[in-house]
Amino acid sequence: MGACEVVDTRSLGKKTRSLIAIQKIGSQFPPTPEGRLLAAVLTHTVRDLASPSAPKIEKKAARFCLLGKIWFCEVAGVDSDWVREVLIREGVVEDGYFE
Repeated sequence: MGACEVVDTRSLGKKTRSLIAIQKIGSQFPPTPEGRLLAAVLTHTVRDLASPSAPKIEKKAARFCLLGKIWFCEVAGVDSDWVREVLIREGVVEDGYFE
């Protein structure tokens, strides 16, 4: 596989897809202590959203955090809509999940 090949991640497990999405999104946060903290909040939120073993209340809270302006992304200069697009494109959630 070449360095520029596009890989269809839909055949991967949800946990793997969520890790790929977290890596893509997390790389956009500034490499500062504050940026790493905000990226960690996003990581925790996405893991709760994607985990089959997470309690329903945690999944609901994660979904709520990712609706509208995602403050911990926007503060770091990462666009909320782009974050949701990545989560959908990587198959962490289905298209229409955030509507």
